[in-house]
Amino acid sequence: FSTNGQLTGKLEKILPYYSGLFNSIRFSIDAATPETYALIRKGGKIERVWKSFQLIRDFNVAHGTNFGIVTNYI
Repeated sequence: FSTNGQLTGKLEKILPYYSGLFNSIRFSIDAATPETYALIRKGGKIERVWKSFQLIRDFNVAHGTNFGIVTNYI
């Protein structure tokens, strides 16, 4: 499935349900710097994207899964 990485709380809740259905999560990232990201995605924070990456990494470690992270639009 695909996400912009902004809903970290929602991502935490759905990872256990999707772990058996998908092998990767696609992140659409609108910019590479916090300043540009904030300009392009109103109200968005690039730090939330990084937190989402960390959530997936931590989930993989804790549950022995191997969700891949695919990025586009950087």
